[in-house]
Amino acid sequence: MGDEQGPRMDRRRFWRTVLGGVVRADQERRAGLEPPAPPEPPAPPAPLRPPGSGDEPSFLSLCAPGCRMCVDACPRFVIIPSLDAGQPGGGDGRPYLLPDRAACDLCGLCMPACPTGALMPTPPADVRIGLAVLDATACVRTHGQPCDICLERCPFPDVALRDEGGLPTVLEAGCTGCGLCAEACPPHALDVVARE
Repeated sequence: MGDEQGPRMDRRRFWRTVLGGVVRADQERRAGLEPPAPPEPPAPPAPLRPPGSGDEPSFLSLCAPGCRMCVDACPRFVIIPSLDAGQPGGGDGRPYLLPDRAACDLCGLCMPACPTGALMPTPPADVRIGLAVLDATACVRTHGQPCDICLERCPFPDVALRDEGGLPTVLEAGCTGCGLCAEACPPHALDVVARE
């Protein structure tokens, strides 16, 4: 009886070893074939803040999330509270603008409405919401068509935007980032982005 069990135990051990190796090899093979982890979703774009907001760290330290006083004061409904994680600002309830969709006319009503000092009174020419950027390939002037709409809508012509060589040229030092040029542009050749 002992002789029969001895060989049977060896066979069991043998098959465990063989099957264990096959299972391990299959697991290792699968690990190598696993698709890579999906990439992290891109971070939302840097938010464009209301006029008078100053630098981002100062603004964040002063602005009360969810306050909405500047949002309610804006007659053009340009200032939006960030309520969703995918929006600029990450859904923290603080205000931001999308000036290429609805431009800021630099009326200044949002600044005195701010109870925390996050928006400081700033002359319109000194406002820096963002920076207009031209996509020359989309501009109708590149294709020989006349158009001056962006130049006519700019509140600071020749300081923020001027005609150079037949194309509108954004002057970084003078651009307020209000988005009036982008809002008016029929082919959407202008966009407003955060300043670096």
